[in-house]
Amino acid sequence: MDTNETEETLEVTTEENAEPETSAEQGDAPATEVEAETEEPAEDLDTVKEQLRVEREKAERYKAERDRLKEKKPEKPAEGAPSGDYENLFLVASGIKDKEEREEIIKASKRMGVPVEEAVEDEYVLAKIERMRKARSAAGAAARPSGGAMVVKRTVDYYIKKGELPTDKKMLEEVQNEMARRSRETV
Repeated sequence: MDTNETEETLEVTTEENAEPETSAEQGDAPATEVEAETEEPAEDLDTVKEQLRVEREKAERYKAERDRLKEKKPEKPAEGAPSGDYENLFLVASGIKDKEEREEIIKASKRMGVPVEEAVEDEYVLAKIERMRKARSAAGAAARPSGGAMVVKRTVDYYIKKGELPTDKKMLEEVQNEMARRSRETV
């Protein structure tokens, strides 16, 4: 039942309630019959009001659900593309064990709109993966300080704590000046 129909029914019921009162004023019917006739339409009026309230609540719930579904637009995966764990398992089985490489292939498959199986064979994707591998191996080949060659930065504080004098003339002068300054502060 539509809300417009319910409102029309409400208006009709109200008009029916008004008729017996006018006839009772004229004195055509006894008072007991008028009371009996007005009670029945009053019950109908309450029923109609209740139905109207229920219909309005349904309409509000429907609108809320419709708005919620409009806000939540599902992402369309590439046609025929598998999703989730299958993609990662397929790539690991194909020999692509690095997480960044797998993510790049999955991203490329979504961008191209093809399944992961086809993206793995694409020459542009393979070139990108090869560049990633070369960059990673170049970064790993960079010279790193080894644990045996420890370089100690010799500062003024180092020489004062150690109690030694440096061989470098400039550093020797700085150490002597600092020792003199500290001795003046303590006196």
